Amino acid sequence: MIIKSIRLKNVKSYGEGSDGAGITIPFQTGVNRVAGRNGHGKTTLIESLGYALFLTDPQFEENFQIETYFLSQGAKEGEIDVTFEFEGESFRIERAVGKQSKRRSKVVQLSDQSICAEGDQEVADFLCRLLKFPDPRHLSDIFCKLVGVKQGRLTWPFDSKPAESKRYFEPLLDVDVFRNCFDRLKSAVDIFEAQWVGHQTDLARINERVQDRADSPVTLASARQKVETTTVSLAEVTTARDLALKLKEEVEVLAKAVETTRNAQGSATQKLGHAKTLREEAELRLAESKTAVGVLTENQADHTAHVDALSALEQMEKQREKRDEIQKQRDKTERERVDHLAKHTAARDQAKEFQSQVEAKQLEANTLV
Repeated sequence: MIIKSIRLKNVKSYGEGSDGAGITIPFQTGVNRVAGRNGHGKTTLIESLGYALFLTDPQFEENFQIETYFLSQGAKEGEIDVTFEFEGESFRIERAVGKQSKRRSKVVQLSDQSICAEGDQEVADFLCRLLKFPDPRHLSDIFCKLVGVKQGRLTWPFDSKPAESKRYFEPLLDVDVFRNCFDRLKSAVDIFEAQWVGHQTDLARINERVQDRADSPVTLASARQKVETTTVSLAEVTTARDLALKLKEEVEVLAKAVETTRNAQGSATQKLGHAKTLREEAELRLAESKTAVGVLTENQADHTAHVDALSALEQMEKQREKRDEIQKQRDKTERERVDHLAKHTAARDQAKEFQSQVEAKQLEANTLV
C-alpha cells in the first residue's frame, strides 16, 4: 500500500484553507520527511493518518473524547481524507470528525468514483479484506508498531530482551502462521526425507548394476549377431509354421467334409431302413385289404339285410316314442278328468249345503213374520 495524500479540514491546527476545502498534504514517491516546529501539526498528521486509514484512536494516558480531540478550536465538524494506492487501484477513505458531523465513513474507488464501503463497520471490513488482514486490530498493531511509533520509542523493540522483542514482533509479522505451517507440514517433510533416503538407496543400487554391466558394449555385438541369426532362423521357422498351419487347415476342412459325408450316409441308411419298414407295413395292409374285400363280397347280402333291419328298427323306435307321447297325454287327460270330477262333486255338495242353508233361513224368516 502506498499513501498518496491526506486532506485535513478543521483538524487541530489545519483549518479550512484558502478555498474552504481544507489543507491537502501530498506524499511523493520515495522517502518523505515531515518536519517543523513544535505545535505546527506533525503529530496531527500521523494521528489523523492512523485514525482514518488504520482505524486507530490516538493513545494517551489522559482521558479525552475522540469526537472533540481532532477538532480545531471553535469548529463543530471536521474532515479527514486519505488517498492511497493498492495493487494498481487508487482509493480514498473519508472519515468525519465531531459529534455534529453528518458525514459517514466511506471508501471510494477513484477510477469510477464508486463507493466500496460505507459506515464504520463496513469500512473496517473492507480494509481487512483489501489488505488481507484477519481483523481491524491487526491494522492498529501495524500503525502503532511501525507507522505511528511514538517519539523516542522507535528502537525500543530492538533494544529489548529477546522475550520482549518476540512478544512485540511475532503478532505483527504473523510468526505463528509460519510455526503452524511448519508443525502441520512436519509429517510431510519427514515423508519426503524418508523418500529421499529411499531414492538415494535405489540410486546406489542402480549405479551398482550399471557398474556390473560395464562390459555390456563388448557383449552387445555378440548379442546382436545372435539376434540376427535367431531372426533368420525365426523367419524360416515362421515360414514352415505358416505352411504347416495352412496344411492343417486343409486337413481340418477335409476331415469336416468326411465327417459330414459319414453323417449323411448314416442318415440315409436310417431313412432307407425306415422306408423298408413302411413298405412292409403297406404290403401287409394291402393283403389285409384284399382279404377284407373278399369277406365283404361274401357277406354283402347279410350286410344289406342288416341295414334293412336297422332301418326298420329305427322306424319302430320312432313309433314307440309316439306311443309313449300319446300315453303321457292320455294320463294327463285322465288326471285332469279326475280333478274336474272331484271339483264337480265338491261343488254339487256345496250347492246342496247352500240350498239347505237357504231353506233354513227361509223357514226362520217365515217364523219371524
